[in-house]
Amino acid sequence: MTNVKITLGSVVSYLVGVSLVLLSTLLTIQSLLGLLPLVAGMIILPPVRRQLDSRMNVTISRGLAAGVGGVGIVMAIVVMVAVAGGGGTGGENIPGSDVEDVSVTAVNPSVSDAPSQLEVEWNSRAQSAVDPDPDDISSYESNDGQKYIVVRMNIQNTGSQSVDLTPQAFILRSDGVEYDYQGMFGSGNSLTDVTLNPDGEYSGWVAFSVPEEMNEAELVSNQEAYFDQTVSTNFNRNSDMEINMED
Repeated sequence: MTNVKITLGSVVSYLVGVSLVLLSTLLTIQSLLGLLPLVAGMIILPPVRRQLDSRMNVTISRGLAAGVGGVGIVMAIVVMVAVAGGGGTGGENIPGSDVEDVSVTAVNPSVSDAPSQLEVEWNSRAQSAVDPDPDDISSYESNDGQKYIVVRMNIQNTGSQSVDLTPQAFILRSDGVEYDYQGMFGSGNSLTDVTLNPDGEYSGWVAFSVPEEMNEAELVSNQEAYFDQTVSTNFNRNSDMEINMED
């Protein structure tokens, strides 16, 4: 029978190490700075320390591991503050307000006698970052050479049939290229899994990742997203509509 020795030090190492690894993995999705506490969390895990000792002849004492863990916790807090500080949804704190805006127009498709009809009041803004939920640490920075176009919508069902809303129902078109919506965690009001009954209304938003040099685009209704239903969509732009995520 193999004797398993459990000490307070090993228990603390596992608790702190696993917690740092999980938290830092989430932070790394938002910023590469999350790799720093991630490495620290890995190092203080006992199995990793044993592998370093046996394979690379690198011995990390408990005291050093405790120091690395402390530094990792501090780094994780710093990264969390930095990521959270990059968000915001209005006024001067608009995320990514440093990019050139895009002139977006909407195309009203010609659909006659459709029992399913949507009236869409909308507005748009270009951003280099999107913060779906200002209350958490999640925000999304655009890739190099890219930016986001966020389209805010207030949708009313003016037809006689229910309509299942989906972000796939809207695409952005520019210079003959069509861009699908950008899926994001934490985007609770992103037109996902919503059934809009006749006379019903719903407010949500959808984001598109586009080339940074884009300056003109068209918002288009995607009929293929509705499968066996033909939906007539009438777009009306409201330039005074606020573009925020949390409402």
